[in-house]
Amino acid sequence: MEEKGFIAITISGKIGDEPLTPGDIDISGIKEMIGDVETFLYPTRNEKNDRPHISYKIEEGSAKHLFYLPISGVLLFNGLTSEIANRGSAGFLDYKRAEVISKFQRLAKEKDFEIKFDSSVKVDTPLIINKDTPILARV
Repeated sequence: MEEKGFIAITISGKIGDEPLTPGDIDISGIKEMIGDVETFLYPTRNEKNDRPHISYKIEEGSAKHLFYLPISGVLLFNGLTSEIANRGSAGFLDYKRAEVISKFQRLAKEKDFEIKFDSSVKVDTPLIINKDTPILARV
């Protein structure tokens, strides 16, 4: 059985004058986050059909979305997000993955949120998107 790990997408910011909490995230936002992560990891129909089991949990720490999956998926996530951070661009990604990054960037800009991509396997350069991040993907 393959080792398990997790990926985390932490959204920090404020709603009005109060810090963002998991209780501020509507179920439609949770559904969208889950769909975006699935698309980012497994962008094609065949990949989605063959993907491993992924479980989900949301925690405090602003709104920390945790996805538990086999370590191979964590390493794929780390490779893609680290490369985006290192290049300062998502231009090398296929359209569906670039579209997901573009959605996160719009959310960060529109709501003045900071979005950090992290995992159980630490990387030297984590991807962090906020309102000041230069445009990573044009879709």
